[in-house]
Amino acid sequence: MILSGPGSTAQFVANGPGGAAVTWSSSNTSVAQIDGNGKVTTAATTGSALITVTSRSTVAYATVIIAQPAPGVVVLPSSTVISVTATGATLPIDSLKYLM
Repeated sequence: MILSGPGSTAQFVANGPGGAAVTWSSSNTSVAQIDGNGKVTTAATTGSALITVTSRSTVAYATVIIAQPAPGVVVLPSSTVISVTATGATLPIDSLKYLM
């Protein structure tokens, strides 16, 4: 996922079967931080971070890239959904969605 510059935000959603709890982390908190609800906030710098969501023994990843937007460029569509389905040995994560 590419975010349009420092100060951007995004929301990830992960659903485990039976409402299993998930935890979120960022590999580079100086670029992107993620809270316990999956909301990504970016720092005042560009770069990238690997966002990890874990539920029991199942792990899913998404790369977040923070880039300076080019003036006068519009990216379409304005709404994007990326879905990932992963199955682990113990617990499947039904979906990981990014909502722009």
